[in-house]
Amino acid sequence: LNVETKIDPTHPDESPTPEHFVRLLLDVVRAKGFGDRVMVESFDWRTLQLVQKLASAIPTVYLTLQKGRHATISLDKASPWTAGFNPSEHGRSLPRTIKAAGGAIWSPNFRDVNPALISESHRLGLSVIVWTVDQPADMARLIEMGVDGIISDRPDLLRTIASGKGMTLPKAWPVTP
Repeated sequence: LNVETKIDPTHPDESPTPEHFVRLLLDVVRAKGFGDRVMVESFDWRTLQLVQKLASAIPTVYLTLQKGRHATISLDKASPWTAGFNPSEHGRSLPRTIKAAGGAIWSPNFRDVNPALISESHRLGLSVIVWTVDQPADMARLIEMGVDGIISDRPDLLRTIASGKGMTLPKAWPVTP
């Protein structure tokens, strides 16, 4: 299960505190026995830092968006989203910043990656799972770049593209709308 904490540090009045939010989330995960089948992702790295502290066995996924009016991160300064981690203190490198934060998985918007960033991430031991890729040409290009995973609203197209590239696919689980 991939659980995203939808919490916005720029609007603290719209959700519980990060501490309360994470404790509630972990209580549900533990009560339902999902601890070994869940990963927690967030644009708000404060929640990821808390999951790493309180439930270190649960993988955390560092979401980033660099472009557009909803960007959550900048390479030249810390932002409210990065739990105090400042990319400018890590050579303006998101992979190095995420590694410094204790992350093992980086999940950028697919438009924010290139082969050099993917290689740097892999050298640091980070997996790269891009989001949200719905066009076949983008899927093919990202697979060729070496991403570790693709989040898509079109898994049917992604399976076709991945299969065409010789990738071994897991069993399909068709869903009837």
